[in-house]
Amino acid sequence: MRGSLSFGILGLDSRGRLLLEALSGVAQCRVQAVADTDSRLLKSVSDRYGCDAYDDYRQFIIQNKFDTLVIVANLHRCLDTVRMAIKEGIHCLKLVPMARDFEEACELWRLAQGRHVRFDVANPLRYHQGFQALGQLLRNGTIDRPFLARLWCDVGVLADEDPQQPDSQKDWITDQELAGGGVMLHNAYPLIDQLIECFGVPQQVYSLCNSQASDRQQLHHLTEDTALVTMRFSESLMADSIAMRHWDDRPASVSITVHGREQIVTASLEGLTIQDQRGRTIQADTYPYDALGGLRSLLADYELSFRKPREHPFASDGPSNLERMAVMQAAYLSARTGSPEEPERILGIGKK
Repeated sequence: MRGSLSFGILGLDSRGRLLLEALSGVAQCRVQAVADTDSRLLKSVSDRYGCDAYDDYRQFIIQNKFDTLVIVANLHRCLDTVRMAIKEGIHCLKLVPMARDFEEACELWRLAQGRHVRFDVANPLRYHQGFQALGQLLRNGTIDRPFLARLWCDVGVLADEDPQQPDSQKDWITDQELAGGGVMLHNAYPLIDQLIECFGVPQQVYSLCNSQASDRQQLHHLTEDTALVTMRFSESLMADSIAMRHWDDRPASVSITVHGREQIVTASLEGLTIQDQRGRTIQADTYPYDALGGLRSLLADYELSFRKPREHPFASDGPSNLERMAVMQAAYLSARTGSPEEPERILGIGKK
């Protein structure tokens, strides 16, 4: 590609505003236009970044010819806009998760394939040094014969809100049809992504989910606040994932711990720790979480994948994230059936 890569940003919640700040610091990338339903927020963003602003999503697509649409808004608010962008030949970069369910993910991916455009997924956790170090230790065999991986995700729903610019009301979070899922889909997805990146797609998935709603509410209309997922990768390797969300502003706590025959290695937002089998610390490396820096690394990587697609392909592409969505689908299906489910079977159905 020649010149800079132009972006349109769809959705200006806290993640969208952080993305704008990140883009402004990445060479060869520029923001061409933004869209949101909050007109006051649009004006302040337009003034600050010198870009066009739209509160009409349709006009946002029609009047602009940017290279990539970054989808920050939730798909229940903008699915038709995303379809329209793909049909106009615009590449899409969706912040995690890829979609609300496997069927929707397949639809968007097939539509993108038919129009010869990319549909990629942005997971900034891939660019955190602690999780990158864990992946490297597994690839080079430093962690001898891993047999168990444990994922931990504990988040506060209101943690990322700016009191001066609160996000739109969050009623959609508890609506299964609008949200597609709860803490497992919207918060644990980056960790599941990391797990599959390290070990591949699990053979079987078994899960339990519940909500923190009162007994008087109709629980089947609510998304889960707590999820427990067990995965079997082989006869010698399994994993479990615990995800919880709370209706407060506590900071996120996420980690992956891999148990090997000789070592226990934990990657978290704070860094990487290596322990022996008795729990004694052998090595502790501190890598403070930098959300802005992670996004800038991701965007620089994304831009490079356009300039040098063969040498630097973007790893978090559509097909790889369909695998993640199949694991999610298997987990939600298992929670309903009470039986283990097989992601590969779901992937096979999606290919038909």
